[in-house]
Amino acid sequence: MRQICLLRRSSCMLFSCLQKIRAHAANTPARQVVRVIFDKWQLQLQRWADYQSLFGLMAFIAVFLGVLYAQRGATTAYQVHSTIASIVVPGGTMLHSTDDIYSW
Repeated sequence: MRQICLLRRSSCMLFSCLQKIRAHAANTPARQVVRVIFDKWQLQLQRWADYQSLFGLMAFIAVFLGVLYAQRGATTAYQVHSTIASIVVPGGTMLHSTDDIYSW
């Protein structure tokens, strides 16, 4: 029984010493420098992710504006298509029955 008490006491003392060493090591200048470098690296990674999101948004806007620019003359293109369709397709432009489709 006495040996168990001594073992407990020595393990408690060892644990206490380890806590003191860790507390002292947490405040060393080297650990502080590493912490500052790590924090700056985390900020840089976040900044890169933010720039990737920004470039993705800019690419989407560029494609969207490109599509809008390509469709700017849609009414003129429709008028040209309807004029050509009236010349090429004999009769009316509306097909009302299957006989119209077969005759076309």
